[in-house]
Amino acid sequence: MVRILIFFCINKYHLSSNKNTNTQHGTGTELWAIFLNNTSQYSESLHNLFPLTLKLASRDFEHIENIMSILQGYALLGSTKFIQSYSSIVMKLLVRIVGELSEKGALVVIRTIEILLKCFPKHTTQILIVSKIMSDKILSSVLRCSDEESINKRRNRSGQLRTPPRVITGYMSILARCFVSVPELFTPFVVRL
Repeated sequence: MVRILIFFCINKYHLSSNKNTNTQHGTGTELWAIFLNNTSQYSESLHNLFPLTLKLASRDFEHIENIMSILQGYALLGSTKFIQSYSSIVMKLLVRIVGELSEKGALVVIRTIEILLKCFPKHTTQILIVSKIMSDKILSSVLRCSDEESINKRRNRSGQLRTPPRVITGYMSILARCFVSVPELFTPFVVRL
């Protein structure tokens, strides 16, 4: 029953061009996130819903907190079956959002990547390296903030840093976790740079 309700709310929003359906989208993603946080069973019908997260993230970032909560729920509930089935969708989802959000959204995404790295260190590190998220977004942001001159270049028109310090710290945490968890993957990646 919950699957049908979630599917209805999400699909009706995604297929509609009417902005009033945004409320249904929020309700659908919120219901989905709450359901994942309160269930202990990972069913086939629940498993099959995950690809909808990519549709949701491609529309807008308004409900990114719920989408990341959904991703966390799938990682914790679905375990190996989830990551083996949907690693390409997880990669597309992360490519779509990493580096594209405000500080608040970026920190939510960083927390989710940390959870993915705890659950699936090798798979997640591979996703980050293969998709070039690691080199083009995470590592480049960290390296750009390392010298004084580039800090001034990283300011936008209003004088704020383009990549806030808390986000840089989160990125550094991801780099450290990858290095400690799977040095056999991460070290060759860094050496090639």
